[in-house]
Amino acid sequence: IHGDIKKGYILISNKYPDHEKNTQYIEYIDKATDFVFKHANNGSLIFLISDFIYPINSEKNFRMVAKKFDLIGVMVRDPIDMELPAGKGEVIVQDPVSKEVLLINPSKIRKEYKSMNTSDVNKMHNMMRKFGADLLFLNTGKSFVEPLIGFFKRRESEWS
Repeated sequence: IHGDIKKGYILISNKYPDHEKNTQYIEYIDKATDFVFKHANNGSLIFLISDFIYPINSEKNFRMVAKKFDLIGVMVRDPIDMELPAGKGEVIVQDPVSKEVLLINPSKIRKEYKSMNTSDVNKMHNMMRKFGADLLFLNTGKSFVEPLIGFFKRRESEWS
């Protein structure tokens, strides 16, 4: 987005990750924020949409983007990203990036899993707030309409 272009979008995807490298996702987030910082016009409204499942490698990139632009992080999570379903027995799970396979008993790790994921969401929210950016949390198991409307009404009242 350069020069006289007043509207546009940049789409950066990790659709084709290198499964040999566990850092691919982090690299994409860092590359995306670095690219936006270098190429978008000052004052642009930036939506960074991700599940933010993996930790952020460089808070510096977020800080720089939030300072130069109006940054809104949109965290989209599936219900299972936040809480394991109740049940008995063991389940085989596979990490989509590393391909590591584990045998787990969901009932034994359910509370810790939920606590860990809630903590990760809170850390992301706090980091964005610390840099003057917003974070909107959306759950794929629920309608996005009410959270989106509430989010933008809150932003409108803050700007008024």
